Amino acid sequence: MTKFFLCILVLVSAFLHFYKIAEPTRPVFDETYYATFASDYANFEPHYDGHPPVGKFIYALPLFFHKDKKITDAEFIKIFINTDANGEKILDKERNNESFGNFPYVTLRYVSAIFGIALIALVFFLARNLTGSETVGLVAAFLTTFENALLLESRLILLNVMGLAFGIIALILFFSKKPKPIIGGIFLGLSIGVKWIAIVYLGPIIAAFLLNRDKDERRIIFKNIIKFSVVAIIAYLILHIAINTIFSPVKERLMLYESFMEWLPRNDIILSNWELHLKAFLTEMSTSLNGYTVGVPWNDTFSTHWYEWPTKWTTTFYSYHNPLIILTANPLVWLITTMAIFGILMKCLNYRKNIKKYKTHFLVLGSYALTMLPLALVSRATYFYHYFPAYIFGIILAAMLLKDFLEKQMMNKQKIYGFIVGSAIIASFLMIAPYVYGS
Repeated sequence: MTKFFLCILVLVSAFLHFYKIAEPTRPVFDETYYATFASDYANFEPHYDGHPPVGKFIYALPLFFHKDKKITDAEFIKIFINTDANGEKILDKERNNESFGNFPYVTLRYVSAIFGIALIALVFFLARNLTGSETVGLVAAFLTTFENALLLESRLILLNVMGLAFGIIALILFFSKKPKPIIGGIFLGLSIGVKWIAIVYLGPIIAAFLLNRDKDERRIIFKNIIKFSVVAIIAYLILHIAINTIFSPVKERLMLYESFMEWLPRNDIILSNWELHLKAFLTEMSTSLNGYTVGVPWNDTFSTHWYEWPTKWTTTFYSYHNPLIILTANPLVWLITTMAIFGILMKCLNYRKNIKKYKTHFLVLGSYALTMLPLALVSRATYFYHYFPAYIFGIILAAMLLKDFLEKQMMNKQKIYGFIVGSAIIASFLMIAPYVYGS
């Protein structure tokens, strides 16, 4: 029955993802970036961006099957140097988000949707591996299916859910009955290759290490962490270097970087080929690290601090008009998740001397905390979608809370209460759905 219900949820998720996926017919929010950068890779052209190449390259893959360059060669955003009111040079951008035209944007949205649909099954397996309960896994999968924010992100040409899916696969492999840290490390490398924020997926395995009191088991976990981390770094480096070397000519890349960075030495003529590639790689790493730590100022209306995410229901406007599209959580899923976080936190504090008995609670709560707290260390602006890795563990905590609640009810009332809660979550989803599909 578990497989049957999981399949039903996956099918429901597929319908929710593919319904009206071609609308709107213009770029929404950061689709202007990733559609453009995918086009650049498909046409072997350089671009300037702070994100690693893997996610953008995955979006580029379908474009290689289009022989007409006029269709795939698209520019929905132009990045250039401008001057501000004080005469200082700044990096500026100009969006062309009127229409996708002949660009095969629907195909790229399908790619995103595949990751979003897969996320339902991935959350089930992660929750099951962490808690040992298929019921918790199914409830977590149900909550994920009807989470508006995750649905919206994975219906558009964006990177967050793609990176989330790779990161969860990595954790599923690490927390399986027979841990697979090497294969898991490869998927973590893929996740980092989508967005650097994926380093937060080291949090749950650190939590597992800290909570284990058996010396022999700690030694095994520590060795697995080393394998997991080293393989992830190697996989990321190979992917980053290979993609940019093959699909973005190094001399053109450096010319582009030098046009944006006055501090970058203009010494390309005297450098050998491998030195040019090294210079390009180090420049890209510097740009990424700067972008992820201090790059985005706190002057955006929709930026939020990490400590607000569990306590403040936030909204981010992805499209202001024609149609109105808003990134926001399912209010009821978010509320139950927040209640679960604080409820299980109190439980863990009360039973802190009996970690062994409540190890699962400590592990999932610790995973939640350690995937969110690293964002407290960065000085750049953060947004609700940065909460997604921690939010998944919050959803698992919510599933644990709902399971405990239903099990405490009398047998003849469990199905009734389950139906009421499930119906309320779906109703809450439907209330927000117009802002996912465009109102």
